[in-house]
Amino acid sequence: MEQFGPYLLLRRLAQGGMSEVFVARRLDAPPQSTPVVLKRLLQELEARPDVVDMFLTEADVTAMLRHPNIVQVFDSGEADGRYYIAMEMIDGPDLAEIQRAAYEQGLGISMGLAIYCCMQALQGLDYVHKAQSPSGRPLGIIHRDISPENLFCTRAGVVKVADFGIAKLSGLEGFTSLSVGVKGKLSFMAPEQIRGDPLDGRTDMFAVALILYELCTGKRAYTLGAGESEVALMERVRDAEIVKPRKVEKEIPRRLQNAILKALEMKPKNRFKTCGEFAAELQVVARKEMLLAGPADLASLVSQLFPPSEVVTPARPGPTGF
Repeated sequence: MEQFGPYLLLRRLAQGGMSEVFVARRLDAPPQSTPVVLKRLLQELEARPDVVDMFLTEADVTAMLRHPNIVQVFDSGEADGRYYIAMEMIDGPDLAEIQRAAYEQGLGISMGLAIYCCMQALQGLDYVHKAQSPSGRPLGIIHRDISPENLFCTRAGVVKVADFGIAKLSGLEGFTSLSVGVKGKLSFMAPEQIRGDPLDGRTDMFAVALILYELCTGKRAYTLGAGESEVALMERVRDAEIVKPRKVEKEIPRRLQNAILKALEMKPKNRFKTCGEFAAELQVVARKEMLLAGPADLASLVSQLFPPSEVVTPARPGPTGF
């Protein structure tokens, strides 16, 4: 154990290329209180303004958000000359881990559960996109890095969006962040990200639709073929070259396919207006097609794939480095 500023670091969870992650407890917190997850920027990177900016962007953005489908940040700042972020500890895996474990154990993720998980993410993102400052000014937050690795599933069956390390916050004067160049994971990017066009909440919507596509078909919408270069993949993303879901999995209802394809339109103006509108349409589809699922279904799958005896925590340096 190590004392770090106002925290006691109980144990190390992981270390990535840019940060190390600990289970921690505030020194002034009761011994029986729930621990937090503390991310601390690696010491050798403290002198890199670009890295510090990206790290603090995650803290600044997430600290302003309070929603059941968003991982909550409790505290951030500098202690003992090191930058840190303290956030809630989630007792469950990320969606990518669930996909891997389900495949390895020969279990499927039902379409109803896929819809439910994506609806939860969309509800959180809808809140994020509409978030305002205390003075009522829109914050203009766009996550830009939605992927299965950034959607965490609790043992209570709630999906939470995490990892705002490369989020863009455009609504506040004087705010600067790393917004130049292509950010995010290529397989879950919208065409406008590759093109360098303006982004808005429909960029995150596109990524959720790609996740729903993968959950329902068992295949990624964008993949590298044998002998193909990443440039070829980038061209497909740029042009939104996506095979219709029913050509991959014929059991997908047409209503569900139509909803997915609308969210995957190349031009943002042709998609749903908001993530909330996409979520509402998925709710209608789930009801009409008898594909209803809820927290109990997700909780049951998480418990089956990851028995309670296993220590599962999503607090790890993500693929973006944090």
